[in-house]
Amino acid sequence: MNVLVTGGVGFIGYYVSLNILRKGFGVVIYDTLERSNYERVVKLRKLGVEIIEANVVNYRSFISALRKFSIDIVVHLAAYVSVSESIRKPLTYFKNNALGTAVVAEACRKADVRKIVYASSAAVYGEPKYLPIDEEHPTESLSPYGLSKLVGELFLSRYARN
Repeated sequence: MNVLVTGGVGFIGYYVSLNILRKGFGVVIYDTLERSNYERVVKLRKLGVEIIEANVVNYRSFISALRKFSIDIVVHLAAYVSVSESIRKPLTYFKNNALGTAVVAEACRKADVRKIVYASSAAVYGEPKYLPIDEEHPTESLSPYGLSKLVGELFLSRYARN
């Protein structure tokens, strides 16, 4: 089974990728590398992981990678994650996080990928109304970052139903 990890060189993506490798699955990473750690790139390449340097908003490149490596599952972790930066650059966050998720969903549909795993954020909930927060908690994002992750959740939810 082959798994493509978007944002696979980021902090969470790196450890997810290593864990998938340990389980014996093939791993392909799709990452811009713009905010990555060079040592992680070197280690992953030494382990034989293919790293595609590209952005998830590039539909042609993304679907090409899915087909080339016969991907079965996509773990979608690629996202800009700074609340304060999202306030300064809301369009950048919406494009990368929300549009990027839509591109991932459509490319996966067209390439017959069996499953998408999406990492959202507690930022979609805003100020907690109660604790612990569960998936039934109202979503009232306070930042463009939280809103961009919520749009991704909603998009994938509707896509799964259709």
